[in-house]
Amino acid sequence: MTKTKSRWLLGMGVTFLIGSGIGWAQQGGGLILYRGDRAADTGLSLGGWGSGKAEESTENVQLGTRSLKITTQGLYQGGRIALSQPIDISSGLSNPSLYLRVSVKSKGQGTVGAGPGGMMGGMGAGGGMMGGMRPGGGMPGMGGGAGGGAGMPGMGGAAAGTRSSRSSRSSRSNRRTGAGGGMMGGGMGGGMGRLAGQKDEYAATKMRIVLVSDTGKMVELTAPIPKPTTDSEGFVNVNLPLAGFKGDKEADFRLKDIVIAADVPDTLYIGEISSITDTSPITGSTGGDQFVARGDTVEFAANVEGGAAILKYSWDFDDKDGLQEESTARNPTHAYKEAGDYVATLTVTDTSGVKQPLVVKTKVHVEE
Repeated sequence: MTKTKSRWLLGMGVTFLIGSGIGWAQQGGGLILYRGDRAADTGLSLGGWGSGKAEESTENVQLGTRSLKITTQGLYQGGRIALSQPIDISSGLSNPSLYLRVSVKSKGQGTVGAGPGGMMGGMGAGGGMMGGMRPGGGMPGMGGGAGGGAGMPGMGGAAAGTRSSRSSRSSRSNRRTGAGGGMMGGGMGGGMGRLAGQKDEYAATKMRIVLVSDTGKMVELTAPIPKPTTDSEGFVNVNLPLAGFKGDKEADFRLKDIVIAADVPDTLYIGEISSITDTSPITGSTGGDQFVARGDTVEFAANVEGGAAILKYSWDFDDKDGLQEESTARNPTHAYKEAGDYVATLTVTDTSGVKQPLVVKTKVHVEE
């Protein structure tokens, strides 16, 4: 197969791929880098970045038969996705209408089963150190590995499936379901367990994407991860405008690697990586003027559309003292303590700063 140079171009509001490389397909005017196929079949190889890693998984599949499982320890430790053939994205990095879309599911966004791991699970096989910090346990302790049976409870230890109280001199116990493991015992360290169905406070809220060229130049962008809806099965789209990436935008930027990380230790499942175009502005309203009594709760609503952009909302409920951010909720409430006429101001911005902000003012008349 003859390799041809690949380039992103934008014409008539549609993205085209000329001379598509291995693993890239053109569908609906956009580029598809990954969509649930075997990585090797799409010209991708997976590796680590720092102490993180990327690997294929059959868990949490959105499309096809697989997902990309990214284990991240923070914004600077994640997974690396390498393209077998670099793609020239030079023109895209200055085009405000071209977005990289990553469909992602955070393991921490789901519910956690009983007893995800234990603290100081011991020195026997399967002992985990600080395992209670997030689901699945932490780094293996000395001699750690596959879980063995629970050993004899030591100081602070407990029988399999229980958690002892902090004081080893006390007979009182503070039990939760765990997975076993006392001091010098095997098993998968009990303790620090969470109740079934409890949310994990370590769920990622931001994702960092680093694009690396074949010459080692890098551009990056960190974007918030939206909350999943009930019908999305946990997957959400994080849309990153290429023009919003910061770094060394060399004249001939040929994309070789994509690095993905998150703001906290978490496991991310990637269902799709593609490109989309969006030329729509931020538009909307707040539903008109309000007439209320003093002390009543006023309900505000931002009826706003921003296309592919991730939006941030900022409300000021009284412009007499200048614009101040009094709420960042999309649909906040506020009570006015004094009668009079007020102007509430909604400012909606694109978190990447690519689109023009929207400012909407609402008059509020408060009667005695």
